[in-house]
Amino acid sequence: MNVYRKFKVSFLTHTQDEIPWEFEPSTPTIVVNAGETALSFYKVFNRADRPIAGIAIYQIFPEEAALYFNKIQCFCFENQLLYPNESLDMPLLFYLDPAICHDPTLADCKEIYLTYHFFPSADQTIAEVLQVEIEKHQKEELEL
Repeated sequence: MNVYRKFKVSFLTHTQDEIPWEFEPSTPTIVVNAGETALSFYKVFNRADRPIAGIAIYQIFPEEAALYFNKIQCFCFENQLLYPNESLDMPLLFYLDPAICHDPTLADCKEIYLTYHFFPSADQTIAEVLQVEIEKHQKEELEL
């Protein structure tokens, strides 16, 4: 069995109705060798007229592949705060553990799907504080 087997990784996205964000992978698919690090980016845009904090959770299919999918750097590790009409490029740095090549349940696996779901963060305190500062700044500009 080839230790450095190639896998197609497809990136999918979803946002909950409660969060007015556009969210998509910059590159929908990449081909990676098991054991090699790979870098991918996601674009997110806050359509709202107020700051919003969001958190991403992920799913991997087939589920057995999740054991071997190692995220080194990911926007999903922490809350993301976007200003009104702000756009961000968010990185995902990962590798597939070469042990995936020896898992009999994944012997026929050629493609892995990584889906991120963005939700509003439970704690919007920082976004609310930021909104107050934005409104204060706007008021000061009008007074000039």
